[in-house]
Amino acid sequence: MLSTSADVYLLLNPFRCNVREFRILTRVLGDLGTELEAAEGYYAPDIDAALIGACFTSAASSRLGVEGMQASVARCGLPLVVPARLDRAAAQRFFDAHLARYDTYVQLYPSAAEPVGLLERIVQRLGEQVVLRPRPGTESDYNFDLGQEVPVIGVRHATRSDWRRAESSW
Repeated sequence: MLSTSADVYLLLNPFRCNVREFRILTRVLGDLGTELEAAEGYYAPDIDAALIGACFTSAASSRLGVEGMQASVARCGLPLVVPARLDRAAAQRFFDAHLARYDTYVQLYPSAAEPVGLLERIVQRLGEQVVLRPRPGTESDYNFDLGQEVPVIGVRHATRSDWRRAESSW
């Protein structure tokens, strides 16, 4: 595994048209400011996906452990990739095959002067970079299951509500 990699990655897909919503979802993580030493943002235009890497301080990593870091970031409800939970082959695929396709990169550091949390700021900054680029492909190019390609944790699956089931019995 890369020693400079983030501890936990958030998967944001589709990204381009949902930057505002992802900023709102990551706002809950604003209290992680003192726990993080940096945040990284990656964007892959061919799959319209972003990965936001949370780089915890060594003190926070020691205190929280892998489970604690995962739980801290999972509060926003987005799917996660936790490299420490992957076996060597899966981690190698994630870093060498999947992450290599992301061609836009931004990195930010905590700042006490910033009123916006670090992870929300990285989503905003990455969004600013993405809108400067022409949109490749068509809508049909994005119709695939990214969850099958990336080893994510915490994926929420859509469920059919009870009122829909009741309606079908009429």
